[in-house]
Amino acid sequence: MPENVEFRTIPNVLPSELVRGSDFPGFYEAVMTKMEAPFETLLDRIESPVTSIIVDTELLWVVCLANRRNIPVALLWASSASVFSMLLHHDLINQKGHLGVDLPEHGEERIDFIPGVSSTRIADMPTVFHGNDERVLKLVLQCISMIKQAQHLLINISMSLNPKPLTF
Repeated sequence: MPENVEFRTIPNVLPSELVRGSDFPGFYEAVMTKMEAPFETLLDRIESPVTSIIVDTELLWVVCLANRRNIPVALLWASSASVFSMLLHHDLINQKGHLGVDLPEHGEERIDFIPGVSSTRIADMPTVFHGNDERVLKLVLQCISMIKQAQHLLINISMSLNPKPLTF
């Protein structure tokens, strides 16, 4: 490992694994609200200057914190590019009436209007689009909205035989 790369940890401030499974929205909210202060304390304790931060896109607060400190931030989108495009174009899904639909009744319907995504059954879309807790979708969409404030976006893409253009 290069000498100029350091890995550090923060204290675990999240609910235990026993609670996470029974209250995922509460766990997700904790990730968005309880990790910032310990991370900022960690940044204050690092002796050498932090020159960049690479962070999962779903840590909403990191972009603002890094920008306040003039530290370039690269967001890492760990899911597929197609899920990213679905979230980026969630307004299209909502406009067409496919957000929060009843899966037993509408799960076999297909959507084919999302840039970069081939025809997909509604049932195959991520559960955040048809789950029963809007808090998670709201937080995920806030994370997606922060991408424009980051300096870099690292995303996993694969080529398709019939790609549609993906724009931000």
